Formats: sequence, C-alpha cells, structure tokens
Amino acid sequence: MPGATQVVIQAVEHINATQGTTFGVGIQVGGDALLLGVNGRHETLADFEAVGAALATDEEFQAIVQSGDGLFAPSIEDTIWKSRIAAGEPGAYALVSTANIVLTRVSEAMTFAAEIAATVSEIIGKPAGLLTAVTGNSSRVLWIGSADSLAEIEDNNETLENSPEYVDMFKRSEGLIVLNSLEQTIWQRISS
Repeated sequence: MPGATQVVIQAVEHINATQGTTFGVGIQVGGDALLLGVNGRHETLADFEAVGAALATDEEFQAIVQSGDGLFAPSIEDTIWKSRIAAGEPGAYALVSTANIVLTRVSEAMTFAAEIAATVSEIIGKPAGLLTAVTGNSSRVLWIGSADSLAEIEDNNETLENSPEYVDMFKRSEGLIVLNSLEQTIWQRISS
C-alpha cells in the first residue's frame, strides 16, 4: 500500500501544480485500510473536462500513472458530486454522511437535506456542506464537515446526539430519506 499511496500523492501534487487545482488525498479511518480517496473541486463540469483532457496529453502525469502499474485493484470508482451548500475549508479530518433520498419527493427531500446541513452547522458552529450525486446513484446525498482531530468529531457527534432539534430530524426524515440508507465515514487528509 505505501507504494500505491505515494503514486497517488505524486499524481495529485502534479495535477495541483500543473492545473491550479487544490485536490487532496485521504484515507478512511476505521474503514477499508486499502481505500484511498482523491477529492477536489471544479467550478463546472467543463473545468473537470478540461483538466482531464490536459492530463491525457501530459507526459509527466502519464509516467506517474504508469509507475503505479500493478499497484492498484482493477476497480477504481469516480463519482462526481455537485456542491449545493459549501462545506468550508478542509481540515485534517472529514466526517462524511451519505443517504438516499426518496426520488418521488425530490424537492421536499432536498429542502430537508439542506435543513439538516443548516441545523448541524448551527449546532456545532462549523459549516456542514451538502452535495448531490452527478454520477452514480442519483438518489445519493452527501453531507460533509471538517475537523482538526478525531476528538473534535467525537465532541461534535455527542453535541448533535444531545440536541433535541437534531434528534427530531430523524423522526421527520420518514418518507424523505430511504430507511437505513444513512452511512458515515471518517476520512483523514494525508496530502493536500
């Protein structure tokens, strides 16, 4: 895994240096130890496309990618998300919560998802972002918040669990969020 991690970090650093992006590399905490995540932001899909086209003809980037031959599993997932509510600046850690909304009630569900982000932001005092899937499962929504430590994530979770307003949102989610679809992961940023 160290070899694969280094290749990904080197590739991301090259993308950032040549394309003016601010991508980062993260690892899951308490999850799949072999899973690496690359995240970053583009203002538009046209920007995403332009970076991809530039990298396709970038010989140095292609050499970095080739140096990783045989280090990675054959399945690599690329999901594009659209930011609906900005998440704020990344920290050392990110708490990512995903769920599926009921598509037949998409308007109400998205209003509710935005309310969740606003409520969490108010309770913990830091911005919580809301994203929707552009690729992959179109019913998937993602909330993300940053933290400087795992202890901060733990404190934030305790604060939320003790908030009647937050707990009440679970009751109100019926018919808007698919039952048992909520998942949480913690990501640690290892390269920016």
